[in-house]
Amino acid sequence: WPVDVEDQMGYPPFPASMIHHLQTLGREELEALQSNVPLQDDLLLEKAPMADLAARRGREVREDNQAIAAVLSTKAEELAAAREALLPRRSALDARLAELRALEARSEAAGGRHTPEHLANEFRARASSSNGAAEDVFQAVLDRRPEEGLLSTQALAEFRQLYVQRKVEKHRSLALAASLVPAAA
Repeated sequence: WPVDVEDQMGYPPFPASMIHHLQTLGREELEALQSNVPLQDDLLLEKAPMADLAARRGREVREDNQAIAAVLSTKAEELAAAREALLPRRSALDARLAELRALEARSEAAGGRHTPEHLANEFRARASSSNGAAEDVFQAVLDRRPEEGLLSTQALAEFRQLYVQRKVEKHRSLALAASLVPAAA
């Protein structure tokens, strides 16, 4: 095997000089070598170019790992700084989002109160209230005791104005209710 040929892992095959060296050892030395792992390691480090290649590759991997670690450390610091810069903005955004959700809920609640049917019911209730107020004014005039005498011109004008005003409010409310929901009127 030529020394410059590398296997799939990038290591050269076992060198021929190592095989030659092992062939020169006697049986006793080979048995001692076989049972002594540190001696095997020393022999490999001495004679094999793989040891140099493995050491060089180890240094390269360590250097690559250090470069990657430095980049990751820098990126982690940048990420932490960006996160710190975003915290106040995030808090403001969360506050705005809460306000928006509250407004949306109020809008939905108000939307239910402003449907034509709901408004028509409110106008009908106002009409009934106005009619009741007009009837109360009229009943108050009718319930006057005879000893109180007749209404003065001023009191009669006030009664008339108040009674007509309440009846106009009633008919206006009924008209609005009818315009909102024609079938319900």
